[in-house]
Amino acid sequence: MRFPIVSAALLAALAGTAAAQPVTVDGQRDALYGDAKWVQANPTQFGDNQPVPFDTASVSTGIEVKIPLSVLGGATQVKLVAFVNAGCNCFLSNQVLGSLSGQLGNLGGPGGVNFETLAGTQTVTIDLNSLPVFTPTLDGFRDGSYTSALALQTNFTQFGDSTAGTPTGGGGSELDNLHAAIDTAGGNLVLFIGGNLEANGNSLDLFLDFATGGDTVLQSGGVYGQGRLNNMAGLTFENGFGADFYVGINGNGTDIYVDAGVVTAGGTGWYVGYSSGYGTPTGFTPGDSGAPLIIPAVDNSNIAGVTSAPPVASPDFASGSEFDNVHARKWGKWLLLFIGGNLESNYNHADVFLDVAPGGQHSISAFNMDVDYNALNKQGLGGDGYGCPGLTFDNSLDWGDFAADYFLSCGTNGTEMYANAALMRTDGVATDGGGNNLDYGGYDGGVKAENNPITFDGFFNGNENLGLVGSGTNIYTSYAPRTAGLNNLIEPYGSVPPVGVPDLIHFSIDNSNVGGVTGSTADYAAAAAVDTGLEWAIDLSEAGWKPANLGEVHPIIKIAGYINASSHQFMSNQVIGGLPEGWGNLGEPCLVDFSAIEGDQFVVLCPADVDGTGFVDTDDYDYFVQRFELGEDEADFDASGFVDTDDFDAFVRCYERGC
Repeated sequence: MRFPIVSAALLAALAGTAAAQPVTVDGQRDALYGDAKWVQANPTQFGDNQPVPFDTASVSTGIEVKIPLSVLGGATQVKLVAFVNAGCNCFLSNQVLGSLSGQLGNLGGPGGVNFETLAGTQTVTIDLNSLPVFTPTLDGFRDGSYTSALALQTNFTQFGDSTAGTPTGGGGSELDNLHAAIDTAGGNLVLFIGGNLEANGNSLDLFLDFATGGDTVLQSGGVYGQGRLNNMAGLTFENGFGADFYVGINGNGTDIYVDAGVVTAGGTGWYVGYSSGYGTPTGFTPGDSGAPLIIPAVDNSNIAGVTSAPPVASPDFASGSEFDNVHARKWGKWLLLFIGGNLESNYNHADVFLDVAPGGQHSISAFNMDVDYNALNKQGLGGDGYGCPGLTFDNSLDWGDFAADYFLSCGTNGTEMYANAALMRTDGVATDGGGNNLDYGGYDGGVKAENNPITFDGFFNGNENLGLVGSGTNIYTSYAPRTAGLNNLIEPYGSVPPVGVPDLIHFSIDNSNVGGVTGSTADYAAAAAVDTGLEWAIDLSEAGWKPANLGEVHPIIKIAGYINASSHQFMSNQVIGGLPEGWGNLGEPCLVDFSAIEGDQFVVLCPADVDGTGFVDTDDYDYFVQRFELGEDEADFDASGFVDTDDFDAFVRCYERGC
C-alpha cells in the first residue's frame, strides 16, 4: 500500500509536542465518541432506575411521643431538629425534618455533619400556643385533631423503604411528616412523625431548643450525661439553633426504648424506660429514677411516603443498574470509554477489563494484588472458597482469546464515588520473592462533590497515598498503579523510591438516565439513545498498550465488563457485548465461562480507526495525516505523550494491518 509523502522536515519539527486529555470526563457522552460499539438487548435484572414521585402528607402511622411540658421550662416556642441515626448513633441517615434539600444521600458520621452548610432548613419551629389541645391516643396513629403538617419530607430514604405493612414493620426507616399537639390530660407536648423506624436499633434523635444558650455544636469528651448523645460529638446545627434537650427513641421489634438528656456539659442524662409492644403499647416500664416521663409509641405499618428512589432524575443517585451501550475511541494517547446506563447507588460495581497487549489472564488467577477488598481474587481461581475455576473470558475466531491486562472498577452510594485500578500480569502480581508485592492496588475517590471527576492524583483524604515496597504484603496508591510501580521493579527491589504521575486515569458517573432497557423490555433505539452513564479516560501507556514493532501484529484493544454486586461476588445479566436473549443474572463470577456462551462478551476498538467511524479505511489515513501535519495532540498515536515521527510510523503499520 502506498501513502502520500509527509516531509521529513515536518516530521522533525513536530517532535516533542505534548499530548493533552481530549474530553471533560463527566459521565455524559460527547459527539467525539461516534457510533456505539454495542447496544444492550437484554432487560436488566439489577433494577431499572425510575424516579418515584411520593406523597408524604398522607402518611398517618409512624412514631408518636409524649414529652412533659415541664421539660420545656414554660417556653412558648420550641425549635426541633429530628433525624434517623444508626443504632450506634454514629451514622446519620438522609431522613431529617425539616427536610434536606436537593436529594442528598446519607450524611454519615455526626462529627462531619454541619447543617448550616446544607441547602434548605433542617429546623422546625413550633409555636406551642397555636397547637390544638386534645388528648391523643398514644398508638403511633395520627388522630384527626393534630395540626396540619409542620414539616414534610422531600428527600428519598437511604435507610431502606419498608414494605412489610405491619406495626412491627421491617426493612426501612423514613420520616415523612411532622405534626404536634398539646395533651390536655397530662400536660405534654405530643409529637407525631409519620413514617417508619426500623426495628433494628435505628435511633430517632430529637433535639429541642427552647431556651437561650444551648449547644450549637455537640461537644466531645463524654461531657453529656446521656451515653447516646456523647456519640454525636462534632455535629453542628444551623445558625440560630442551640440544642437544650435530647430525646432518643429506638426499638428491637418487641419493645421501644427512650433515652433523654440535658444538652450541656455535665448535664443529666437518663435511660427513661421502654414501651412494651408496637402500635398501642401494653405498658410502660420506667428506667432511671428522676427521668422525665417521655413515652413513645411506634406503628411501622406505613408502606407509602418516600421511597428508596429519588422523586426526580438525579446525576448522583440511581435505584437500578444497567449497561445500555458502549462507546470507545482511541484519541492520541488516551482510551476514551463511555458506558451508557446507571450504577445503583448501593455500591453495585461496574467491573471493566482491558485486553491491550500480548499475555494477560484469559481466566482470572488466584494471584492478583488486593484491590477493592480483593475484588480480583474473589473472581479468580478458588475465589468462592470451594475451588471454582475462576472467571474465564471469551474467545473468538475473529479476535482471538480475551486475556485481561488491566482492571477498572467503580461504585457509588450517591454521596460518595470511588474508582479502582490494577494491572493483571499473566502470572499474577509481581513480588520481591519475599512475600511483598511490587505492584500496586490503585484506588481514589471520596465525596462526589469534591471528587468529580476522580483523577488518581495520588492524594486520598488529603494525604499522598503511595505505599513503599516492604511496608506490607499489599501496597496501595491513589496514583495510576502501573506507572507508579515502575521503580518498584528495579533491583534491588525497593531501592528506588516510587514516583506517582497524576491524571493518568479520570472517571465519573452521571446517573441521570431513566431510559434504556427496563426490567422487562430491551428496546434497541431506547438503549442506543442513552447518553449518560459511566465514563473513563485512561492513558494507554498506563493500561499497557504499546504500538507494535516492525514485523509484530499490532494489538487491537478489547473491552469486557459487567455489573457486579457490591461484594464483587454476584454478576448481573448486564454484560458488555451482551448475553443471549432472555438470559438472567450469572451469579458467582468465578464460575462464569464466557467462552461457553453464545456471542462475543467483549467489544473491539481498532486503533487505526482514528476518525471513530467504526471502520478502518482511507478516511482514517487522511484524518491522521491532517492532524499529524498540524501537530495536534490526537496524532500521538504511540501514546508516548509527544507527537513525533514514531507516531507516523506506528499509525502506518497499524493502518496496513487493518482490523
